[in-house]
Amino acid sequence: MRKYLLTLQLFAFPLFFYAQNKTVSFSSVGTSSFYVPAGVSSVTMSAWGGGGAGGGSTVPGLTLQRAAGGGGGGAFAGGTYSMSLSIQTTLSITVGKGGAGALSGNGGAGDNSSITGYLIALAGNGGIVNNGTVSNPAGGAGGLASGSTGATKVDGVSGGAGETLLPAVTGAGGAGGTSGADVGGAGGASITGLLANSSGNPGTQPGGGGSGGKSALLGSASTGGAGGTGKVVIVYTCPTYSLTSISASTVNICTGTSSTITLNGSLPVGAYSVAYQVDGVTQTPVSMTVSTSGTGTFTAPGFSALGSKSLTVTSLTSGTSGNAADNCASTISANNTASVNVTSSGTAPVALAGTGATCTQITANWQSVSGSTYYTLDLSTDINFGSFVGTYNGLNVGNVLTVNITGLSNATTYYYRVRAFNGSCLSAYSNTITYKPAVSPGNVVLQAATNTFCAVFTANWSAEVNAVSYLLDVSLVNTFASFVSGYNALDIGNVTTYTVTGLAGSTTYYYRLRSKNGCGTSATGTATVQNITTTTQPGTPLNDPVVQPTCDVLTGTVVLKNLPNRNDYTITQTGTFSNTYSGGIGADWTKYTITGLAPGTYNFTVQYPGTCASLSLSSIVVNALATNTYTIAGGWSLGTPTTSQNVVFADDFSSSGDVNSCGCTINAGKKVTINSSNTLTVRNALIVDSGAGTALTFKTSSSLVQVNSAVNSGNISYERTSPGILKKDYLYWSTPVNPQRLIDLSSGTAVTKYFGFDGTQWVVTDRTTNMVVGKGYIIRGPESYSNTVKVAFTGIFSGVPNNGNLEGESLSSGKSYLVGNPYPSALNADALLSANSLLGGTIYFWTHNTPVQLTYTNQYTTDDYASYNLSGGVSAKSDPLHSGIPANDNGIKPTGKIAAGQSFFVTTVAAGKVQFNNLMRLGGTNNNQFFKAESASKETTLVKKRIWLNMTNTSGAFKQLLVGYIEGATNEYDSNYDGISFNANPYLDFYSVANGNNYVIQGRALPFVDTDIVSLGYRTTIAGDFTISIDEVDDSMSEQAIYIEDKTTGEIHNLKQSNYTFTTAVGTFSDRLVLRYTGKTLGTDDFENTNNAVVVSVKNRIINVSSKEQLKDIFVYDVSGKLLFSKSKIGNKEFQIQNLASDNQMVLVKVILENDVRGTKKVVF
Repeated sequence: MRKYLLTLQLFAFPLFFYAQNKTVSFSSVGTSSFYVPAGVSSVTMSAWGGGGAGGGSTVPGLTLQRAAGGGGGGAFAGGTYSMSLSIQTTLSITVGKGGAGALSGNGGAGDNSSITGYLIALAGNGGIVNNGTVSNPAGGAGGLASGSTGATKVDGVSGGAGETLLPAVTGAGGAGGTSGADVGGAGGASITGLLANSSGNPGTQPGGGGSGGKSALLGSASTGGAGGTGKVVIVYTCPTYSLTSISASTVNICTGTSSTITLNGSLPVGAYSVAYQVDGVTQTPVSMTVSTSGTGTFTAPGFSALGSKSLTVTSLTSGTSGNAADNCASTISANNTASVNVTSSGTAPVALAGTGATCTQITANWQSVSGSTYYTLDLSTDINFGSFVGTYNGLNVGNVLTVNITGLSNATTYYYRVRAFNGSCLSAYSNTITYKPAVSPGNVVLQAATNTFCAVFTANWSAEVNAVSYLLDVSLVNTFASFVSGYNALDIGNVTTYTVTGLAGSTTYYYRLRSKNGCGTSATGTATVQNITTTTQPGTPLNDPVVQPTCDVLTGTVVLKNLPNRNDYTITQTGTFSNTYSGGIGADWTKYTITGLAPGTYNFTVQYPGTCASLSLSSIVVNALATNTYTIAGGWSLGTPTTSQNVVFADDFSSSGDVNSCGCTINAGKKVTINSSNTLTVRNALIVDSGAGTALTFKTSSSLVQVNSAVNSGNISYERTSPGILKKDYLYWSTPVNPQRLIDLSSGTAVTKYFGFDGTQWVVTDRTTNMVVGKGYIIRGPESYSNTVKVAFTGIFSGVPNNGNLEGESLSSGKSYLVGNPYPSALNADALLSANSLLGGTIYFWTHNTPVQLTYTNQYTTDDYASYNLSGGVSAKSDPLHSGIPANDNGIKPTGKIAAGQSFFVTTVAAGKVQFNNLMRLGGTNNNQFFKAESASKETTLVKKRIWLNMTNTSGAFKQLLVGYIEGATNEYDSNYDGISFNANPYLDFYSVANGNNYVIQGRALPFVDTDIVSLGYRTTIAGDFTISIDEVDDSMSEQAIYIEDKTTGEIHNLKQSNYTFTTAVGTFSDRLVLRYTGKTLGTDDFENTNNAVVVSVKNRIINVSSKEQLKDIFVYDVSGKLLFSKSKIGNKEFQIQNLASDNQMVLVKVILENDVRGTKKVVF
């Protein structure tokens, strides 16, 4: 049967080679576990239940004898069962006991035997007692197959019946169940003696029933024989275990001394015991569990010595039986050896070269390892450390970095290495140092010196084999009676080249070398001597005083002197920044100017080909700009800031005046406010920290003026407050920062009330877009504003302030565009117009946004644009400060100082982009005319003699014009001085007429002559009375008579004495009125009062001037207005002008008398 099972297993599971058949019997009563060895695919199992005991007998009395029934035999159960190869199977085995005989009682039943999950073999029952009750007490029934479990089941044999009558044979015990070769135990034999008095015989294991007891006359009660114990037998065939590969993990002794060994091969799932050797030494077997067929791991302990160890697996055993023969074991002889690499993560020391060698000793040295508590030292004559010198095998030398090793042999090569212990583990080995005890060195052989240069040369020599260092002597004499400082037996170490420094140029030096080791030094007398002459050295450079940095030039300049008078020298700069310069340029080669030096300290040397570098001109200091820091506690650290200082706001600050700086920084979290009309001047960059809470706020009419085109960093807030507006009013805006969205300027305005102007018409603009720098926009009042009560509006711009050269959007020729001031400061309109020839020369400002309304009472609130060019500004219809009485009229006239955030209209005479630059920017006192805004005083820089005339009626119609005599203007059309009337007022226009144009501003040539006349025109849609009045004149015209000539009425009216009122019909009248400065037409030879008669004549190119009154001043101009001659404080009645540099032409001679009567004469010169 076993042979059959083996054949079946080999057929079904060819994975493993089966070679060992095992039979394991379980005979002891009780339950035990059996672990089926790994890879066993089937087990043949047999079990017998325990046999029943024979019945007991009582004293028979007169019946003479009593024999009890025998116990029944235990049943047999058996079969062959497959085992799972994916898990290890554990069998729970129970061996049933035999039944116990009872004195004078029924025999006890045996216990079942079983293998849980596979077999149950029922026990035999006990025989019946013979107590005289029955004549033939029955034997116990055998264990039944029907109640048992197994592939094969056989009943146990029932016990024999007892007897009472002679011969009174007891019942025999039943035999245990038998199946083929699986034979049950025999039952106990019957008691047969005629007068025998005896206990029953026990049954035989496995499962035999006991025989019944027998009692005879005059005998005693008897006990039935005990049933035989049950039994379990298992039979299986072992596989052969083998390896295809083995590997071992690296051991780091700082984290452990065990290696994980991984086996691959024919390894079924299960538990193993692994026998192995390390470097040929047998180790204690260790357990291994294979969870996945083919691979298993186990832990091999005890690796504490660094290096590579050979681990060999010698056998694999599976099974847990105490009887080794029951387990499956395979001897492993192939693919069974792995190398275990034992390392240390502790920092290994660096072994240093040995020192202090003598003939019998060396000193071992190494570098410190942080955290080490001691070091171990190995010393060997074998570079592989196969053996050690004395006790120097991992010798603990303590926490030192050098050990003197004595007792060595001369001329023997030694090797040493060290390890560091860090409190938990020893490190890996250091590098290996090779060292020999010294022998006396020989003489040094010198080689040619090299790098001979100024203050240095390099000595060279051949290595002396026994030298450990060399002694260098340098002298100015070949006898070496004295030495160059520092070079008397200087120990320079074990090198073959050395650079000698600190020498003088153009000097001869002598040097020699001696070799040295622990045994001695080579002889001085035999040392070779060489001489060397150093190179020429230029003189040390000198310098003029340093030109220190300024705000506009942030670097320093130094002029070097005393340089070689040749054109091929090189200057070397060291210090804060290094550089080189090629010299010998310009007229004086002995000087060189170095520019662009950043703050710091510098040194300079000079040399030319064939020389060494000069001595250094040292410690040339370029100072940094001073930093003036503001704190609340200390105020300004350097007093009032200036533009030569960098300014730092280290605390919150609110201005009470202008603040000047070179560069300006607002520290994180600080709040700085520049109040109205104050100016923050920053010549270079403005830096506003991006940290939370940092703020730089410019209040309305304040200014940020920057001089240089620096790049700003960080945001500012610029506030611009308009006078009161209604909801339906529009304000004209331009952004001084970038980026700035329209909606963020006035978020309460209706979405369709943001406009740009495209040169032809208003265009609704998406309010979420960023404003274009230099472009103008109009925005209506917020929806929350009233249409009856005016409220001031404050717009807040937030972004990086615009600076430097900027340009607006592309403009076409011959159109009108809305452009704007791109800076957070006022913009000089004169400079803007002068720099942009594509502009028509006149700027137009919208002053009010309420449409003109004609009512049945002819009441008007007229709209118009205020105008400005280089001649000056003309107001539009007045704001609430306007009065119909000219003397009380405070209407707004543009000053030419365009406020931050302000946009305005221009006309173009060419295509291009409007250019802006920092030269156009003005400070806070010029930054308050934001239309519509309060009046501001005029400011002139050119010579200007101007007259502003108003034309009004009693119903509120209003228009103003300006006529000015301006430096640079001509009597022809000048775009920068003449402004065409915008004609935006639908009810009244008032203008001067010249060159076919209607001018709201007309600039005329200097010099001013009182004989000049200017035609005036007007257009009206209202019939009735109008009044012309002088609104304002420049101081230079305050004494000049001003007249209006009405050609319709023939009247010449003096406006200095009163306003002129006249009646007009509806229409356009371009030749009715004339502006003049005399009350009548005069000849060129007469002044108005003949008592002041002045005569101007020319003879022989000499101009003669005479008068009845004393002459005060004389000026001569050509017809273009250019001044040719002037003379003041004459104090005579006659004067001659000779050598006048002028060709034949007409000139104007302006004469002023001591009584201030003045006039102009025309003469041909």
